[in-house]
Amino acid sequence: MMQIDSALIRVITTYHRFIRRAIHHLQVTYHYDDVIQALKCGVIPRTGGAEEHPFSFHGIGCSMEIDGYVVNWDFGPGGRIDGFEAWKLWEFTHDHPEEFGAYAELASLRSAITDLIAQGSVSTMRDFGSVGNSVFFKENIRALLLAENT
Repeated sequence: MMQIDSALIRVITTYHRFIRRAIHHLQVTYHYDDVIQALKCGVIPRTGGAEEHPFSFHGIGCSMEIDGYVVNWDFGPGGRIDGFEAWKLWEFTHDHPEEFGAYAELASLRSAITDLIAQGSVSTMRDFGSVGNSVFFKENIRALLLAENT
C-alpha cells in the first residue's frame, strides 16, 4: 500500500464521522432506520431541521449543518456512505483552516484524491457501474484505516 497522508486520512475520517452523526440525527428525529426509504415514503421531508441541524436532500445525497460544519454526502452503491470527493470535502473543511490546514483548500483536496486514484487506493463510481464523482477506499485499505483510527 502506498503511504497515505495522515492529515488527509484525518479529514476523511472526520468527514465520515459527521456523516454518521447526520444520518443518526435523521433516524432519531424521524423514527426510521432506512433514511433513503423514509425520504421516498415522505416520512422525512426533502428540507428541514430548522435551526438545530438544517438539512436538504439533493439528487442522490444530502447536506446537513452540524456544529458549524457543513457535511454534504452522496449515498453510494447499496446505500454506502463512506464515499468522498474533493468538492464535498472542501465544503466540510474550508471554514476550518486552523483544523484542516492545506486540506481546507480545494486544489489540495483535488490533488490528493487524484493521487489516491493513481495509486489504486480507491475505487471510483465507474468501478461500481454507476455515475458520480465519489471515490471509496478499497476494502483492504479501508480495513487498515479503520484499525488505525479506532
